[in-house]
Amino acid sequence: MIVYIAYFFFIIVLAVFTQNARNGKNTFLFWSILVMWLMIGFRSIAIGSDTADYAQQFIRTEHLNLQYVKEPLFAIATYAIRQLTDNFNIYFLIIESVYCLSLYLLLKKFLNNSIEALIAISLLFLLGIYAFSVAGLRQTIAIGFVILALLATVKKKWWLYAICIALATGFHNSALMMIPMFLFPKIGLKRFAVPLVVGMVLLGLFAPQEIISFLSAEDSMVGDRYGTYGTVYESHQNFTGFFLQLILVSLAHYRRDKIVMTEELKNLFFNMAYLGLGFQSMTIVVAEFFRVSFYFCIFDIVLAPLALSTYGKNRNFIYLAFMIGCLFYIFVLAQESVIPMVRQ
Repeated sequence: MIVYIAYFFFIIVLAVFTQNARNGKNTFLFWSILVMWLMIGFRSIAIGSDTADYAQQFIRTEHLNLQYVKEPLFAIATYAIRQLTDNFNIYFLIIESVYCLSLYLLLKKFLNNSIEALIAISLLFLLGIYAFSVAGLRQTIAIGFVILALLATVKKKWWLYAICIALATGFHNSALMMIPMFLFPKIGLKRFAVPLVVGMVLLGLFAPQEIISFLSAEDSMVGDRYGTYGTVYESHQNFTGFFLQLILVSLAHYRRDKIVMTEELKNLFFNMAYLGLGFQSMTIVVAEFFRVSFYFCIFDIVLAPLALSTYGKNRNFIYLAFMIGCLFYIFVLAQESVIPMVRQ
């Protein structure tokens, strides 16, 4: 816990001192994400639910065999790094560098100042994305490439977008669902956002068996990943993550017209946010949907700070109140659910 308290103390002080400095936002992002990268890489083997498994798998990797591998790029990357070192901390640093770099590029491009960046970093913890980054290694890397794919979509570099999605899928095949993302800038869901999310919530509440049957169907591409739900495994997730996202998405949706972005950019980011909220609502049926939601809700860390910045009057007070709320949730209400602790 002391490490995370020290980290937040560091980034809060850094944000205050760089708020009005030249290139203050970039300075803040560089140091805050650099330290986060080091925290992720040099974590103890006892921190994170899957850290020990990934570390042991890395140490045991002596040969490259892709015969039964579903996500070959992860196996190839692990084997290549193993030829360089047998230190699992160095392995974590190298293999998660894409994720941390993608965060830096995303926030650098769309946020305006170090205070917005501070809020964005705080939301990584509040939404559980940081905790996930020290657990779901393969999908964390895939999320990094999805972020790069979104940046390529913004620049209309479709060849780069295709490459990024292919790379993401090579690390975690669930990234296949992100293929339609390049269409999102042209689809305006503003009027249909509420019915869409409500529909997904109702589907999870009143038709759980239909969802399970669809996922476990023999011709389903995700049957091997989710097919055990409703049989030998049941979800124990609750609506906490949904309500957290609902607050952020509602804030952004309410201030949508005030956020300074082109309409295509708004469509892209808001469509991701709406779908993330919808998938999160269905975790009561399939717990793994919280992982699916991360592909989408990670872009809430851009929308929420931008929405807060639209309040010109008393904006600093709003920033302060929002940060106090985030810190209270992270360190008091949630604790281990968003801050990975040493497992006994």
